[in-house]
Amino acid sequence: MKKIFFSLLLYSLSANLLAQDFKADSLLKIIASSMNDGVRIDAMTDLFDSYESHSTDSNMFYARKVLEIGQQRKINSLESVGYAEVGYTFYRLDNKAKGYEYVLKGLKIAEPDNNPRVMGAMYLLLGNFKTGKAKIFDYKKAVALWQSAGDSKNYGLTNLAKAYIETGQFDSALICATMAYEAARRVKYDVVIPYILLELGQIHEGLKNPALSVTYYRLALDDAKAKHSNRLLRNAYLRLAGFYKNTGVADSNFFYSKNAYDISSSETISWVITPAYSLYEIYSKQNKIDSALKYLLTYTSAKDSLNTIQEVQKMQSLDFAEQLRQQEIVVAELKLKEERKQNIQYAAIAITLITFIILFLLLSRSIIVKTKFIEFFGVLGLLALFEFINLFIHPYLAHATNDSPVLMLLVLIAIGALLIPLHHKLEKWITKIMVEKNKKIRLEAAKKTIQQLEG
Repeated sequence: MKKIFFSLLLYSLSANLLAQDFKADSLLKIIASSMNDGVRIDAMTDLFDSYESHSTDSNMFYARKVLEIGQQRKINSLESVGYAEVGYTFYRLDNKAKGYEYVLKGLKIAEPDNNPRVMGAMYLLLGNFKTGKAKIFDYKKAVALWQSAGDSKNYGLTNLAKAYIETGQFDSALICATMAYEAARRVKYDVVIPYILLELGQIHEGLKNPALSVTYYRLALDDAKAKHSNRLLRNAYLRLAGFYKNTGVADSNFFYSKNAYDISSSETISWVITPAYSLYEIYSKQNKIDSALKYLLTYTSAKDSLNTIQEVQKMQSLDFAEQLRQQEIVVAELKLKEERKQNIQYAAIAITLITFIILFLLLSRSIIVKTKFIEFFGVLGLLALFEFINLFIHPYLAHATNDSPVLMLLVLIAIGALLIPLHHKLEKWITKIMVEKNKKIRLEAAKKTIQQLEG
């Protein structure tokens, strides 16, 4: 029976992961193919909302995908959001300096377009790295930008409410959280509702409204049960445990702490730390030494494991940074190739234009051309030809000489030494033709003048 249950569980998890990957791939196709910036931004929002609570690997994978699409298609909104989400992944890995660097990169790319929805996302992510008034300032800016864009979900209000809670400004927090809750209910943005309910519980706890506080915590718990989300359940249990600890109701504190611990035991090790310590404190007060010791050992073991995980995350962070560096090198190389291709085309156009002018002057039966004019165009053509050759052979020359400046200079001097005598011979030949042509034109003009005088 257990084997059957385990198999069904594995099948269910696999099906959920496949469904989520299918959804992510569909959103990526929309992001890559859509010509409408609003559609692309909606798809990006859905994509990163789906993976925010999952592994950093998934978060980084899709952030890099969006970044790559933006760089290839030269779409600023995609590139800026891609960089910002890369920064957010580093934030989740506790590498705040690197994360802040990438979010600022995203902001710099987004600024010329000044799309309010994209700029709102930039300031929301920037606020994550700050504290106090600076955090509130960035979150306010994000909210104002989204509201100016007519965004009905009011992204950022939840974060702004949280920032006000952290600074003890509960009245301001209540206004923001209420607005966020109303907006989420209005547009059926269900994913954010349980977090807002917990915020409202915290706010009323800070405002000394215990009845309202526990009501909101219980609503959040009911919502978590309906969504079958262990993460949301744990958060609700911990909030209720903290509430009853502060109000001195020991039995309820124990009940919710134990529920939070039981759920955390089957999840990531970092979840266990807070409920394990809470249970240790409860049993210590009751002088139940064995039970207190059990949860203290669990707590210290989890802390040690968390330190190990953090070391792994540091390595993961370095690995991600190197992957991004390699991606940026590839993009830079493609950009250089594109620029080289354009420069070769410009040089070819210049050579063609100069050649056409000279041929036109050579073949013209009515235009007299001075020798200095031919010399000028000859030098100009020589320079254009030399630049064309230099641009064309540069990558091959750099590879053959191993990027040695001395060897590259010698090769270019040798090419110049071959071109100069060729140029002189060509110029002499053209000049001779021009002189003969000028003589003919003058002679014909003189004959016409004599004929007119005789007539």
